Amino acid sequence: MKRKLNFILLFLLFISSCNAPYPYKENFKEIIGDVIPENSKISMEELSSSDFHGDYGSFFVVQLEGEYYVELESKLINKHFSKTNECAMSEEFKNASKLLLDMNFLVQYTFSENNKYYYVGFLTDKKSIALLRSSW
Repeated sequence: MKRKLNFILLFLLFISSCNAPYPYKENFKEIIGDVIPENSKISMEELSSSDFHGDYGSFFVVQLEGEYYVELESKLINKHFSKTNECAMSEEFKNASKLLLDMNFLVQYTFSENNKYYYVGFLTDKKSIALLRSSW
C-alpha cells in the first residue's frame, strides 16, 4: 500500500510539473529586474521544455502602458544591456517571429551572464516589447 501511495504522489508531482503555468512573470522580473506591471498584456508566448539541468528558453511579447515603455530603455542601459542590430536567434524566437511579420524592431538590447542570454526588442507599435530568456 505504501508503495502505491508513493507512486501516486510521484505521478501527481510529475503531472503538476508538466502543467506548470507559463513563467513569463518570473522571466520578466529576471530580465528587466521589475515585477511585470499589472496593466500589461501578454500577446504572444513560446516556451521550450526544460532539460535535465533546468535550462530552457522562453520568448514573449508584452504590451506596456504609459511611461513604463518610455523609461524601460534607460533601465536596460543601467543593467548593462548592449544595443544591437541583430534579432535574437533561438527556436522560441523563430517560432514566435512567424506571428510578428507585420512588426519591426525600433531598437534591440542583449545581455548575457552565467550561461543565460537575455534579449529585449522594442516593437514599432511603441507600446510592445519582445523578451527572450535562454539558458544553456
